[in-house]
Amino acid sequence: MIEENLQRSEIEREADRLTAGKRKPGMREHVLAWLLYCDGLPVDVRCPQCDNLMTVTPFPNADGATIQCECGLCSGSMRGL
Repeated sequence: MIEENLQRSEIEREADRLTAGKRKPGMREHVLAWLLYCDGLPVDVRCPQCDNLMTVTPFPNADGATIQCECGLCSGSMRGL
């Protein structure tokens, strides 16, 4: 988990930094949703393909979560931070 609460703009900059140079569509949105979830902020990220809100579902017994959208473009999982 993120040690201190960050402002939304700081989280967006961090998502940009982490995904700089990556070519996979939806990667920034996937990382942004994960960072917002880790910081306890509402995940209000929309998929760039289907424009639906992405959902974050925590793993039942592990530190991580599944991040999904309806079309599957931004779907995947993240563990730890």
